Amino acid sequence: MRFTPLTALACGLVLQVSCVQVHTAPAPAPEKPAAAGAAKSEDKKGPFKPWGEALKDTKPVEGLLRMHQHRDRSLLLEIKPDQLDHDFGLVVHFSRGAGDLDLHQGLPLSDTELIRFRRVGDQVWLYQMNPRFTAEAGSPMRASLDGNTGNSVVASFKIESEDTASKAVLVNITGFLLSDYADLGENMKFYFRDRPPSFDKERSAVAG
Repeated sequence: MRFTPLTALACGLVLQVSCVQVHTAPAPAPEKPAAAGAAKSEDKKGPFKPWGEALKDTKPVEGLLRMHQHRDRSLLLEIKPDQLDHDFGLVVHFSRGAGDLDLHQGLPLSDTELIRFRRVGDQVWLYQMNPRFTAEAGSPMRASLDGNTGNSVVASFKIESEDTASKAVLVNITGFLLSDYADLGENMKFYFRDRPPSFDKERSAVAG
């Protein structure tokens, strides 16, 4: 409540005047552009982690396909644009044997498989290609072949980061490497009364 000097004087002289209470309306708060600023910041940030942040505390593993390993042994695969939709050969074999049950170091677990990485939105899919049939590019037979030959999607990987300069992407392939992709359990069930042993991811790790 606030009194004007004139009202205070009148009240002091005991005059019959009314003391008027004046409420001053607060000035309207300036409109905050927080939402717009947040949206711009979000757009600038992009859908993936920054490249440097995704590779923080990793060590490179050089090879035909470059990888990056975290301290916890999780593994990021770096795929360059010219490596997408490109054919690779995959051979799965025992890196360490058990000395029994035909589990011996170096033995293959599968024939050489033709694989291909393909980007689908914010994911990379791993295809096992069917190489049994072929036809000349652009021919009617090729069109029929493409429409009637299936290629298996054996895994999908979420893109963790994308290099703004090279457009290479990073995907976490740890789960795939720690899976029983070679179907070893099924192949070993003969030794366990026709019951396939299970693969325990919690007690498995990527070699450092």
